[in-house]
Amino acid sequence: MAAGPELQAQARGDSGSLRERIGDENPTPALADLGSGIVHVRAVVEGEDVPIADFTCTLHDSAATGARATRVRGYTGAVEVPIGRPVSVSVSAPGFLETLPIDASLQPGVSVRAVVARLVRVEAQAGVVLDLSRPGGLPVVRARITCSFQASERREGTDGRNVWEVLWQRESRAETGRHRVGDLASGRYRFRVQALETDGRPMLLLPETASVTFEAVAWRSVDLRLDEVGCGLVLDVRTADGRALGPELQVAVTGPSGDGDTVHWRAVDGEPVDTAVRALPATEPCELVEALPAGRYVVVVRGPSLALRRGVDLVVGQRALVRVP
Repeated sequence: MAAGPELQAQARGDSGSLRERIGDENPTPALADLGSGIVHVRAVVEGEDVPIADFTCTLHDSAATGARATRVRGYTGAVEVPIGRPVSVSVSAPGFLETLPIDASLQPGVSVRAVVARLVRVEAQAGVVLDLSRPGGLPVVRARITCSFQASERREGTDGRNVWEVLWQRESRAETGRHRVGDLASGRYRFRVQALETDGRPMLLLPETASVTFEAVAWRSVDLRLDEVGCGLVLDVRTADGRALGPELQVAVTGPSGDGDTVHWRAVDGEPVDTAVRALPATEPCELVEALPAGRYVVVVRGPSLALRRGVDLVVGQRALVRVP
């Protein structure tokens, strides 16, 4: 008598169809078969342990598609999570930084647990305060500030040095000497400061530089004292018959200024208000926007049918006027 289909399959060693009919004797339960549990999430203020009401709890589950956010109206939120699967939660609330993912996994045999999320308070419009002073402890009321940002990557051709990118240069006024810079994202910044007279002309004080790491969480205060006396350089260019020249000219200054700013020029009388780079912004006398260290400098002026070179000795505490020709 011929064997049935099931016995024939078993004789061949093919037990798949038989197992499908009768099932494994000791099947391994899938993770989903473990069911789900509840994680109670509570939010508090970092460093104060003051409870936070009305927050959002987001569940991150690698086995699920997308994250699931839950709005919590009270002080504690109940989040349903699968048992036996790695999951995490992040918590956010108005006026606070969102937390990094916090482990909220439930191990097999555990169906409930509590998680405390500590949120860092964000000050409104946080930024950097430059507390500027000059000799005698007097505040620097008016200043020209150049803000540079440190690039996240070191670039080819920089010998492994960090790259600083200039973001902006502008004037700031503060009667107390506390100059606020509030339009910054988190990162590392360098501030170069030149003290200015009340009429906008550069004081004969050398600029100072400060670097700061800003986390965009709270105001950072930086004390910067400008007390080293420098020199000023004023340039007046005219034709042989006395006609003033200006915006059509290219100007270069070389000398012992180190990292001094020898490329930005302003009109001495403040008109126009904008500065020029390696050029004169007006036909009237112009000056460098930053004070320079004392020493020997060379001024080169080029323009249509014009190429002149002048040497000048800058003396501490004085402004030198260079007339061309």
